[in-house]
Amino acid sequence: MKKRYLAAVVAVFIAFSMIGCDIKSDTPSPSSSPTPPQAEDVVIARVRDVELYKSKFQSVFRIYFNNYAGYGADFSDEELLKSFQNWMFDTFVQNEVLYQQTQIAGLTLTPEEEAEYRQIAQDRYDEYVEYYTSLAEEAGIEDPATAAVERLLEDLALDNLDEEGFKENYYDELRRVRLQEKLREQVVADVTVSEAVTLSSFKSDVQFYRDRYAENPGSYRTDVSAGNDYNLPPLFVPEGYRRVKHILVDDEQLAISLKARLDAGEDFDKLMEEYGTDNGIKSEPNKSEGYLMDKNTNFVPEFLEAALALENIGDLTEPVKSEHGYHIIKLVDIIESRELTYEEVKENYDIMILETMQEEHYKSQIELWKEDAQIVSYIGRIRDMGVGGTFD
Repeated sequence: MKKRYLAAVVAVFIAFSMIGCDIKSDTPSPSSSPTPPQAEDVVIARVRDVELYKSKFQSVFRIYFNNYAGYGADFSDEELLKSFQNWMFDTFVQNEVLYQQTQIAGLTLTPEEEAEYRQIAQDRYDEYVEYYTSLAEEAGIEDPATAAVERLLEDLALDNLDEEGFKENYYDELRRVRLQEKLREQVVADVTVSEAVTLSSFKSDVQFYRDRYAENPGSYRTDVSAGNDYNLPPLFVPEGYRRVKHILVDDEQLAISLKARLDAGEDFDKLMEEYGTDNGIKSEPNKSEGYLMDKNTNFVPEFLEAALALENIGDLTEPVKSEHGYHIIKLVDIIESRELTYEEVKENYDIMILETMQEEHYKSQIELWKEDAQIVSYIGRIRDMGVGGTFD
């Protein structure tokens, strides 16, 4: 959980701290906050006695706005834009609340952590130098290394930064992320879950899967394929599922000869690997487990009918013709409909319940901190951002 949480915090926190980085641009920006407010900057919020400025928020907003728009978000929809503005603003303010709370708690880095993050900041600066150098080389500039550093420093100066300022700010963002992680660890350290609560939750989850698959049995296949962070299978298996493998070839005579070799005792998986043209069945986990299917699976009719007609594990079909070629299908497993027992999944299920409770507890604590942080919001001052569906 620690690594997953840190990754999530870094993704949001560092992005909410970067200045001048435009997701649409092929050129990464080297600038990183905190940046001194501009002379005529606008305060958009206060957290205790700390003022948060529109210029910094605007740079962050641009990153996310262009990113989401690139994936199809239509920000000409006023309601969508307003919801997006609210989410961005709330996260921006919450980051400041959490940082202040790390200071109230007296949290600090270890010497080892400090050294690690300063090295990361140095490495990040070096990456920008390398990138700018490559651009200078492509442009045919004489002495590209010198030209790259000069251009990089010019770009940093736009945000009142030099080399040391960039590295110090980048280090500071990493420091804040780690302190937030330590804050969370401190808050959830004493959270426990009783066996009674766990068993009650397990019973509810089993019923959830029962109801889900009663309504749509095909969801079982989706759930198995999607997986989850805890490597937990669905807690109920509906009727009618099986696993099959197949050898798909283009030529009928080849299919007939392969079937004869299988009947003579040759290994199915070896022939599938050597002759099969379906890359999906030759990739894990399908290579080991076979395709999961039931009568509603979206396979071509000829394949589906033949696969469902197999009665015993290990049975093979004769070559089956479809629009894709000729299939020799093997029944790998018939999956029994049943509820999984708590004992089968206890280790991972207990971890999931504990971490879920910890997250709920932490979120509740954040809300208490926000109530205590004397937040003053001027969210109306950011409503001009993204209006019309564009933000350059």
